Amino acid sequence: MKAFISILFVFLSFYSYSQSETIELLDFSTDSCDNTYTNPYKIKNRILNTNGSRDTLTYSIRISGNCCSKFTGAIEFSDTALNFIYLEENDICACHCGFTLFYKV
Repeated sequence: MKAFISILFVFLSFYSYSQSETIELLDFSTDSCDNTYTNPYKIKNRILNTNGSRDTLTYSIRISGNCCSKFTGAIEFSDTALNFIYLEENDICACHCGFTLFYKV
């Protein structure tokens, strides 16, 4: 299953980047399955947190997925949008839970 999370950002978010620099995914990771939700099927994909340092930004994104899922992340950047992409690869398990995906750009 391939899913896309698209978030629009104003260029001011990327004030540290000049026109000649490219935005690339430096690191991608996930936390373990969080099964504390009473109904994980109702989890909405959303940005939980954004942290910035001098030349990097880290985004934490909450999603819902199968308990046995393993994720691969990527980004796409256009003039006005940073798209967070994840590929969910899994064996089917009889459970569903929340995951946090961490993108460092």
